[in-house]
Amino acid sequence: MRLTIELAPRDPIALRELADAVSDPKSPQYGAYLDRAALEQRVVIDARERAAMRAWLGRHGASRAARAVDGPRSISVSTDAAALTSMFGAAIVRTLIAERRLGPELALSLPEPLRGRVRALALAHDHVAPPVSRVRATERVVAPPERGIAPADVRRGYRFDPMLRGRGETIAVMALGGVPRAEDLDGFWRAHDVPLPEIDLVPLTALGACASDPSARFETTMSVQWIGALAPAARVVVYVIDPALVADPWSTFLEAVLDDAARAPTIAVTSWSTPERQHRRVHGREGFAALLDQAAVLGVSVIAASGDWGACGGFPRVLTPAGPVCASLAPHATFPGCEARVLSVGGTQVIDVERWRERAWSAPVSDAIRDAVHLPHLASSGGFSETVAIPAWQRDVLAASYARSDGTAVVPHGRAQPDVALAAWGPAHAYRALLDDAWRDDAGGTSLAAPIWAAILACANEARRRVDRPRVGHVAPLLYAMRSLHPITEGATDLDLPALDARGRRTWKRVPGYVATSAWSPATGLGVPDVGALVAAITCREEPPMRAAMYQRKHVRSPNAAPKDYDFIRLPMQVDVAPLVDELERAGALPYVSSLWKWHRGTRFCVLRAGPPGALPGDELITGKDVDAPILATLPRVCALLDEAFPVRAPLAWIGLSPARSQIRMHVDNTQHWDEHHRIHVPLVTTPGARLMVSGGFVHMPAGSVWAFNNSRPHGAINTGPDRLHLVIDLASTPEVEAMLARGERVRGERDRDAVIALSRDPLGDGGAGERPEVLARMRMQ
Repeated sequence: MRLTIELAPRDPIALRELADAVSDPKSPQYGAYLDRAALEQRVVIDARERAAMRAWLGRHGASRAARAVDGPRSISVSTDAAALTSMFGAAIVRTLIAERRLGPELALSLPEPLRGRVRALALAHDHVAPPVSRVRATERVVAPPERGIAPADVRRGYRFDPMLRGRGETIAVMALGGVPRAEDLDGFWRAHDVPLPEIDLVPLTALGACASDPSARFETTMSVQWIGALAPAARVVVYVIDPALVADPWSTFLEAVLDDAARAPTIAVTSWSTPERQHRRVHGREGFAALLDQAAVLGVSVIAASGDWGACGGFPRVLTPAGPVCASLAPHATFPGCEARVLSVGGTQVIDVERWRERAWSAPVSDAIRDAVHLPHLASSGGFSETVAIPAWQRDVLAASYARSDGTAVVPHGRAQPDVALAAWGPAHAYRALLDDAWRDDAGGTSLAAPIWAAILACANEARRRVDRPRVGHVAPLLYAMRSLHPITEGATDLDLPALDARGRRTWKRVPGYVATSAWSPATGLGVPDVGALVAAITCREEPPMRAAMYQRKHVRSPNAAPKDYDFIRLPMQVDVAPLVDELERAGALPYVSSLWKWHRGTRFCVLRAGPPGALPGDELITGKDVDAPILATLPRVCALLDEAFPVRAPLAWIGLSPARSQIRMHVDNTQHWDEHHRIHVPLVTTPGARLMVSGGFVHMPAGSVWAFNNSRPHGAINTGPDRLHLVIDLASTPEVEAMLARGERVRGERDRDAVIALSRDPLGDGGAGERPEVLARMRMQ
């Protein structure tokens, strides 16, 4: 057996707060996503703790699982029942073997060194996943069929922008078995004149009979075909899982997406869903929610089909001699669309392809679909979660109650789904798909609506990248804030399902569906997109400027703050820096000290003029002003510059040294002295790789130029070249100084989103490694 120990992130509360901030269009941190390396630093437990866990597992008889590579979020070992009992005791092992997974409810009952560090234990058959492969193009061309909704119909009906193809995006698809054939994928795209997309198959488990399961293969094939048809420039990565070998396929899929730094998916979509109650009973909520927090922090959009079961929570699953029945016909939500950080996609029925008219989806299915799911009709799923609270971004949209077709109503009591909708079925047939060289016209359901929404977000991300905007990431808050989708106002999601009557007989009963309305409804969510208009609105939407309040204490601004209404000002003066640099070199080793400010970690400074000494070296910069440091007496040229070059004598000055490949993380200078003074930079030694940033704009300051730099706005610096040396001066806000600034040239700086994101990371993300305890204590309070 293979035991996977799923590790808890180091600080899940901080991670959740960051996920909220980067996903909220009203937040100053909106779109300031981390990359996978930075996220891993926040998630991974200490290497010594991980080694202690492995040693403990080894002492109890576990060994490293064959070809298993530990990710930052888990440890995998091969084990047996005796070793498991030695580790956890007979009671826990009985439950683990029966359920295959134990969630956080047993975390405190685990022995050291696992206690408090594990979010779940998962048990599966030991297996070896086959190697990754790429779908190779074939040359055969297949003629398109006459029936079924074609890619051109969808592009026309939803008004796709023909210039957007999903370039630069990677879409991850969850496949529960069902490996698609290259001949079917290429044949579909060639038949519709679609450039062949790049497709990777990544097995996450061993693949037995599930690889060729007809229903699973139809599901995977139609998803990949339609993503490729509508976003052909996007890379598609199919993560294939045998659901019999893992306890929670959705967690396995999302962990793979988060860990895959080589392919770095930007969108993850699953067409598979399950009853919320069933998933929660076995897996709890916190584990998957923590993975979704991490996806949001990366800016990965997670999309899920709401399901095809109407208001009911799932397919008939209870086996009886007469056939399967539903355990309950009461309205329930589905997983994972019930999660707050998942875009839940419902379905509509196209009743007129030419004019593209839609209604809520409840319709008969083809004979092939009926034989596969044992239901003559399907309908879009929607409803309200029993375990996830209504998110803040949904509260203002929801009504007091929602009508069902039998006249009853349901009061919203949790996260509402779906968020959006898309065509799931047509007038008499559904979408085209090519399977085993044969055309079918019954592809569809929310299983296809969700992948098409993945293609839409890929196009939106491409458009945003063109104007230097971040990806949409967890997009639901933005969609609810914009409310730019077209509501569906006709129909209901009624569905007939088998259940047991009062005498225990299997009978068919009508499950009243939700009624579509002109606002959000459980039938069709916010509605369907005009893709071109939606992408334009998302791309042009004004977003708040970047700030850096996340990693510093709140600051009460001085009532006498200087009027700093600029980012950068290049002053109309030039300094001959060669004599100054020569003077500094002749002075010998300057008394540099390491910065005490967490945002400046790794940089050093030499105080020239400041206040009296404080408790720590460098405290002079915050204890006062106008006190010359002893070194200044040996630097007459520098002293003359401070006294004579500006309208007033500089009360505070220092030499700032930023070593090669150093960063000054984004922050706002937060003392009242700094509020009341203008910051001046005179670069002494620099290269083009040294850039300063204010409010997201970057400037390289050439040697000898003189700049005002607004340290009261979010600012930072990045140096990809050799050591950078600046003379830094504070000037009081006097009429003469303000007049000097007015004569300068205001500069906003060049945008560099990736650099801004790099500077937005937690300056103590490594826990303050290498800092003295008294210095680290001060940094944590800054």
